[in-house]
Amino acid sequence: MPTRRYEEPEETPVEDLLPELSEVSTELSAEQQREYAELGYTLCPQLITPDEALELQAAVDEMLEQARGLPNEHTEMFDFEATHTPDSPRVRRIKRPDIRSDPFRRLLRHPNICGALAQLLGPNVRHQNVKLNIKAADYG
Repeated sequence: MPTRRYEEPEETPVEDLLPELSEVSTELSAEQQREYAELGYTLCPQLITPDEALELQAAVDEMLEQARGLPNEHTEMFDFEATHTPDSPRVRRIKRPDIRSDPFRRLLRHPNICGALAQLLGPNVRHQNVKLNIKAADYG
């Protein structure tokens, strides 16, 4: 049996995470639903507020700062670019930001996000894994 490298969060039943559609403040348009059906994605800029986006950006900055001083060896939290050094962190991926950051934990349970997923996929949505792939201007 493989060992777990980090503590898994307690599993929450999906029905406890998904709001009733009547609680969702943003209905997806027919165009967004069509795009998703045809292309496999759609843009939903209305799902989080600008303040929520800024909070997520600050959380990423905080997590990236934790890479400073680390050797170029992948960790439970980070995958590094080949050019990473302790003095010049170059993070390729942040693993499981949802268990390391309150803003990302809240994002996964955000009523608008869960409501949009329910509109596109139905009510039986399961969160399996989260990774942030970093595409930095100088090296990503």
